[in-house]
Amino acid sequence: MSLFSRLFGSLQRTRVETGSADVLAARGVESLGKGDLEAAQRDFEAALRRDPGCGPAHCGLGILLQQQGAREAAREHLQLAGRLDADNRVIVLRSAQALDELGFADAAIEMLEPIAEAHPSDWKACVRLARLKRARDDFDTATALMERTVASNPAAGHAMEELASLYRDSGQIDAAIEMFERVAALHPGVPTAHGAVLFHELYREHDRAELTQRHRVWGRRFAPPGRIARFGNPPQAERRLRIGYVSADYRRSSAAPFIEPLLAARDAERFHVVCYNAWRERDEVTERFEALADDWREVAELSDTGFGKQVRADAIDILIDLNGHTTGNRLPAFGPRLAPVQATYLGYGATTGVAAIDYRITDAVIDPPGSAERYYSERLMHLPDAMWCYTPPPDAPAPRVARETGGAPTFGVFNNFAKVSPAAIETWAEILAQLPHARLVCVGVPAGSTRARFAEPFERRGVDPERLTFTGRVSYAEYLELYQAVDIALDTFPYTGGTTTCDALWMGVPVLSLAGDAVPARSGASLLSALSLTDWIAQTREDYVARALRHAGAPAALEELHRTLRSRMAASALCDRARFMRAYEDLLRRMWREWCAVAPPEPQPETLFSHSAQPAQSTDVIQIVSATRLPEAEFWEKSPLGTSLRRLKGDARLVARVAFENTRGLPEIYNAAIDAQDGHDLLVFMHDDVWIDDHFVAERVIEGLKAYDVIGVAGNRRRLPGQPGWGFVDEGLTWDEREQLSGTVAHGQKPFENISFFGPAPADCELLDGAFLAARKSALTAAGVRFDPRFEFHFYDMDFCRSARQKGLRLGTWPICITHQSGGGFGSDGWREKYRSYLEKWND
Repeated sequence: MSLFSRLFGSLQRTRVETGSADVLAARGVESLGKGDLEAAQRDFEAALRRDPGCGPAHCGLGILLQQQGAREAAREHLQLAGRLDADNRVIVLRSAQALDELGFADAAIEMLEPIAEAHPSDWKACVRLARLKRARDDFDTATALMERTVASNPAAGHAMEELASLYRDSGQIDAAIEMFERVAALHPGVPTAHGAVLFHELYREHDRAELTQRHRVWGRRFAPPGRIARFGNPPQAERRLRIGYVSADYRRSSAAPFIEPLLAARDAERFHVVCYNAWRERDEVTERFEALADDWREVAELSDTGFGKQVRADAIDILIDLNGHTTGNRLPAFGPRLAPVQATYLGYGATTGVAAIDYRITDAVIDPPGSAERYYSERLMHLPDAMWCYTPPPDAPAPRVARETGGAPTFGVFNNFAKVSPAAIETWAEILAQLPHARLVCVGVPAGSTRARFAEPFERRGVDPERLTFTGRVSYAEYLELYQAVDIALDTFPYTGGTTTCDALWMGVPVLSLAGDAVPARSGASLLSALSLTDWIAQTREDYVARALRHAGAPAALEELHRTLRSRMAASALCDRARFMRAYEDLLRRMWREWCAVAPPEPQPETLFSHSAQPAQSTDVIQIVSATRLPEAEFWEKSPLGTSLRRLKGDARLVARVAFENTRGLPEIYNAAIDAQDGHDLLVFMHDDVWIDDHFVAERVIEGLKAYDVIGVAGNRRRLPGQPGWGFVDEGLTWDEREQLSGTVAHGQKPFENISFFGPAPADCELLDGAFLAARKSALTAAGVRFDPRFEFHFYDMDFCRSARQKGLRLGTWPICITHQSGGGFGSDGWREKYRSYLEKWND
C-alpha cells in the first residue's frame, strides 16, 4: 500500500479541492491500509461517481475486491486503472502486480510491456515483466529485457540479481557469477550478496582451497565472533536437549525430504525441537513441518539482533544451520554465538566460514576423514552411513518394470538445469554418439537459445536432433511420471544431484554419477554407496562414458534393478529413519558432552544502571534510555551522555536506563524500555555520544510532551519519497530546503560546540533526528508503535517516525540544547545496506 501512499500524498498536496476524486481515492487508500475495507470502498466508489476516469480509484477498488475474493470484478477495475493511467508507472505497476496475483498474467504482461519498452531503467516494472515471461518459459525475452534494464540502470541491484538467476537457470554459470559479483560490488556491506558469489562458485570447477579461504574471509567480515558468550544452559550431559533448526527450506524444496526425519523421527524424550523458519511464504509442507515441531518461530522478518534475542530466549542448547550460503540463510547471526553449541548440516556443499559454528555433520564419502578437514572452519562429525535420510514422495507412482532396453536405452537428466555444465553435455553427447539408437530426455530445459546450445554438441557428433526430448518446467507429479520412460538417469557434474538422485532411485531408475573432489561433486557417490551401487560411480569422464555404455548393454541387469531398486532403497539407511536418527542424535549428544566438559561459569545478569537509587515514581520522572559498548565505569567517566548525566545528578526527575557493553541493536534496547512495567511514562531515547547542554532538559521534555506525542531537537516538516535522512532529500545527502527544517543541533568533540540552526522550533514535523527522541510510553503503547529491530543502528529513527505518523501520533521539534559528538554513519556500507532494507519495507 505504501506505493500508493507516495502517489496520493503528492495528489493531496497538489489538488486542494475538497472532495475531489483524487483526494477521495487517497483517503480510500489510507483506509485500505488500515484494514477498514468498508470505508475504503465507500471512498473509492465516491471518487468514481465524481470522476469515472479516476485511475487511482479504479486501482484501489481493484485491490480491495482482490482482498474480498471478487476475482473478475477486481480484474475489470485493475485493467481500467492501467488503461486510464497508462503513463503513471506507480498505478500500472501496482495494477499489474495485483493482476498477476489474481492469475491474470496475460493482462499483467500487456500492461507492463509499454512501460518496459519506454522506461527500460524502471527495474521494478521490468523485473516483474521478466518474471512473468520466465514463468512462460520465455527465457530469451526475459534475459534480453533484464540485460537492457541493467545497461540502462547500472545501480539496479534487483535487476542484476534477476539477470544472474536467468543466466544460472539457463546453464550460463560463468555469466551468472559475473553478475552476482557486480551485485556484491554494488552492495559491499550486504552479506547475502557476497555469499551468493561463494555459493554459485560450487556450480563450476574451482580451486577448493582458494574457495575455502574466501569463505573464511566472508566469515571474518560478516559473521565475526563476539565477545566470549556465557550461557545459562545447565551443563548436564544427559539431560533433555533443546535443539534449534534454522532453515529457509521448511517448504516444498529440494532440502525438505531430508529435513522431515529430523522432526518426525526424533527421540522426543531426549530432544525438544524448535524450528526457526526463515522463509516468508508458506505452503502445505510448511504446515506439516510446523505441526511436527515442538516450537515454531517465524524469523524471516527479524533482524539478526532480533533473531539472536529469540534464540537466546528459547535457551537453545545446540543451534543448527540447515542452509549454509543458500537463499534465506541467517549465517551472520551465528557469528556472535547464539547457543553453547552451533553446527551446520545438510544444505550446503562447502564450509560456512563462520568461526563460531563448531561442527559440520557429514559422512565419510562426502568428506573423507584425513583429507577433507583442511577445507573447513568447522570440525567434521561423520555419520556412520550416508549423511542423508530421504523421505519418499507419498504420491509417487509405482516404478515401471517392463522397459524397452534392448539396444535402445533412454537416458534421462532430471537435475536442476543450473547444474548442467558444458562438460556434462559434451559427455552425454559422446554417449549418444556411441549408441546410435539411444535417446535422451532432459527435463526443465528453457526453450529457445538454451536448447540450441544444449543440442549443438550432439549435432556436431552427428546425433539426430529427434533423439533429444526437452521439456520445460513441469509439475511435481509430471516430473515423477517422466521417470517411467527412462532406463538410466545421468547425473550432472561437477555439481551432482541429491534429491533428484533419490527420486530416480525411488522410481526404480539407476543413476550414473561422476565422483569429484569437492562436496557437490560427491553427493551422488554418497547416495549410491549407501545402496552398494558403487559400479554406478565413475571416477573420470572417460570412465563415465564407458560405464554408461556397459550398463546400457546389459538389459537383464537393468531390468533387475528396475524391479528391485525401490525395495532396496526402502530397506537401506537412506530411508531407515530410526537407524539414521539414532546415529544422528548420538552425534548431537557427543557435541553436547564436549561442551559440558568445558562449560564456562554461570552468566551474570545484564546490567541496567539507574543513577538514582530510589527514583521517584511520579509522572514527571524522565527515564533516559541508551546503550553503550563501554563498560559501566568507563561510560560514566568518558562518554558524553554519562558525563552529562553525572553533571545533572541533582535533578531527581532524571533516571537512566543504560545497557552497558552492548552488542544489540538500539531498537531492541528502546523497545525493552517501552515494554517495561516500571512506572516511567516519559522516555528519552539518546545516543551515548550526545552531551546534554541544557540544564533545564527535564522542564523542556515535560513541556514538549504536553504539546506532542514525540519530540526531537531537529526535524523536517515534510517527508519525500526515498528520503535517506531527516534532513536530506537524496542519496547524495543534499539538504532539504531551509523552510522545511526546524530545530538546532550542535556538533563537536566537546559540549557546547558548533551549533547548526535549521529553523524555528517548536514545529510540527514528519521526521525527527534520532540522536534525541522523547515520547510518552503510554502514547506509544496505545498506538502500538515500536522501533523495528531490523534497523539496528541506521534508519531506526526514520522508520519509527513514519510508523508513529502512520498511527496518527503528532511529532514536533522542541528547543533543547545538545551536542552530538559524531555526524552519523551516512554513506557507510552498513548505512547503505539498511537504506536498501528501509526502501524495500516502505516500497519507496
